Amino acid sequence: MDTGIIPKRIVPIEEHPLPGEIGEAAHLFLEELVNSRRNDITVLKHRRNLSYFIEFLETKSKSKLCDIGEDEIVTFLSTSRNARDRYSSIRLFLRFLAGKEYIQTDFEYVLSRNRYPKREKLPSIYSAEEVKQIELSVEQSGPVGKRDYAILLLATRLGLRASDICRLEFDHLDWDHNVIAFIQYKTKKSIELPLLTDVGEAIVNYLRYGRPISGHSEIFLSARPPYRPMFRWGINGVISRIMRESGVDISKRKFGPHAMRHSLASRLLANGVSLPVISESLGHESSLSTMEYLRVDLSSLMKCALDVPPVNPAFYEQKGGIFYGKM
Repeated sequence: MDTGIIPKRIVPIEEHPLPGEIGEAAHLFLEELVNSRRNDITVLKHRRNLSYFIEFLETKSKSKLCDIGEDEIVTFLSTSRNARDRYSSIRLFLRFLAGKEYIQTDFEYVLSRNRYPKREKLPSIYSAEEVKQIELSVEQSGPVGKRDYAILLLATRLGLRASDICRLEFDHLDWDHNVIAFIQYKTKKSIELPLLTDVGEAIVNYLRYGRPISGHSEIFLSARPPYRPMFRWGINGVISRIMRESGVDISKRKFGPHAMRHSLASRLLANGVSLPVISESLGHESSLSTMEYLRVDLSSLMKCALDVPPVNPAFYEQKGGIFYGKM
């Protein structure tokens, strides 16, 4: 009332600056990634990692490309977090610098020697009973609850990514044919999924009784004015909060939209759905991505186990049984 302006309650996005000579080279590297049609999220990840690398070099008074040495690379990647999250970005950037002859040393020998491999991890999955408990835990009496419940069902019942949920628009819903059709943000490929009854009713409930009046084409909006479309991290936060407050044991498991996506794939696999169908349902670019879930299909893996053949008694009796006589 004093200023005539409604302040926006928006968390500022960290810019991750790329200063100096090394930063200029990093900008060229990122432009090449964009020109090669790499995903926006991937480009932002590399920018963030390179900004940390440049910041680290500045603490060592290294501001030029010629200052980059083996010791700086190894030291930066010596921590487990840097090795796990930033190894790929640093390797690609240094390969770019060597290929463009911005540096005279090809550090591939350093990175290939150390490798810093990521540990193999199994997808975090939740049973059908746990997913049901998570869904039932949502309080739908208020507008936010109605919105959050519809968001959750899109993740649990259809396995949608957070990046696709936040971009879901009215035009993507074909109510006459009970279909959801859109272009996936990650793969840029079209996908068509059934508009399940529970999912459709949850969306309608939010649109009629929870969604603020707005001209935005996106379905899910922020809960506070000025109302705006939700971002990917907002969707992540909604589902993660619901899972934390549901009473389901989430210890030693990841929790969020991707965990619900993994859980859906696991249930489909357990029900005998073929890999190509699961791949199509989840919008994977190929069935190779879907094959990751074979590692958690324990019932099917047990069917692949071979019986251990009996050991011939002569094995234990060799040389008079001197090796096994006291066992």
